[in-house]
Amino acid sequence: MKTRIEIQLNEDEWSMLNAAADSIQSSPEELARISLMQRCMVMSVDDEICDSTRGMVGHAFSLN
Repeated sequence: MKTRIEIQLNEDEWSMLNAAADSIQSSPEELARISLMQRCMVMSVDDEICDSTRGMVGHAFSLN
């Protein structure tokens, strides 16, 4: 059985994800990294993991 967990992201968090995705040229490695980070942000039930992932995304793309 698959369980779907959704965490609502605020407008700033969605903007950050969109900006990060827009900044990627077409590198498969970068696309994979963003995909993994997005999944962690949306699917994690652990607030510490979410905060850490959000920090990594912002740091990687100079957004925080």
